[in-house]
Amino acid sequence: EVAFDAKAVLTQLAKASPDNGRDIFKRCMACHTPDKGGRNLVGPNLWGVVGRKIGAAQGFNYSEAVKNHGSDWTWEELAKYLHSPTETIPGNRMQFPGVKDNQDLADLLAFLRTLSDSPAPLPQ
Repeated sequence: EVAFDAKAVLTQLAKASPDNGRDIFKRCMACHTPDKGGRNLVGPNLWGVVGRKIGAAQGFNYSEAVKNHGSDWTWEELAKYLHSPTETIPGNRMQFPGVKDNQDLADLLAFLRTLSDSPAPLPQ
């Protein structure tokens, strides 16, 4: 198996489709809301997730693994986590196998970027 390369996904981000990402995100809506001021479900609300401190959604009870991760949701962290949540943050509670297709992952990231009043700059 080829090791996952987050940077390969990030190079696709500038041309990624937020509309396709919205379709991919439908799988996430069982546990997450995308709306500004949206409520937490089984997982935290994802408005403003790009650039946010990991484990910092208001009012969400995170696992110790996530609370103690001590980083931000950078493009690279999001790409790695959404590719393989259990490998990226062992002990987290997200029961999701990950998005294995690089283009789908780039599209999902492009959609997550739209969940903000001022979208994060694309990676250089």
